[in-house]
Amino acid sequence: MNLFRNLLQSNPDQYIGYGNPTADVCFVGKEATGMMPLQCGLGSTNYWLTSLPIFFDRNKEDNPGDPIWKEGHTWNKYQKLHDAIFPELAAKPGTMNFEQRVFITEMSATPAMTTAEGKSAAGFEEQLAMRKRSFFSHPYFKEFKVIVLACSDYIVNFGDRREIDSLFDVTFDTDDGAHEIGPQNSFWVHHNATGDRMVIHTRQLSGAVSDKLLEEMGRVIREHLQK
Repeated sequence: MNLFRNLLQSNPDQYIGYGNPTADVCFVGKEATGMMPLQCGLGSTNYWLTSLPIFFDRNKEDNPGDPIWKEGHTWNKYQKLHDAIFPELAAKPGTMNFEQRVFITEMSATPAMTTAEGKSAAGFEEQLAMRKRSFFSHPYFKEFKVIVLACSDYIVNFGDRREIDSLFDVTFDTDDGAHEIGPQNSFWVHHNATGDRMVIHTRQLSGAVSDKLLEEMGRVIREHLQK
């Protein structure tokens, strides 16, 4: 928790995230949706500074009018991945509980309803680069046993651009790190030198992402956590 407090102090007026900051697992999406600036709303630095030491622990109940229950919604996919990682703690029908065992944040701090909207925002590339330098480079993120970078091309790791390697001090598993489940449904596994930290890079978990991808990713993560 001390590193998380330091993260807050080092990143004033930033979007931090939600869920359990002491969890072993972190999900990183592309960007959060919302009308207000992410720096002053739910999940912001200001929010966390007034919420600690209680972590954000919602147990969401089914509401047919809420879009989070639609099949393609990111939270729906996060819950399915959570249940694949922790099958014994899977949510009961009509509820979501992934925030209890996962910390969730975003690669971009620019709120947007779609990727196209986010990328077209003024200063997008500059803020994305700055967020990687000032936020994701913090030692707090090396405390997670597993990080799932579900943000597609918002971070790259090929050729001379080894952003995942440098930010998280990992390397790609050349022997069996590539998992191709189907068209546009793949993930790539990285580990640190001692093998106790795993970083997975994959597509945004929304829309047409397949259940098979979530199940296989969950299996790989579960086996890592059980070591």
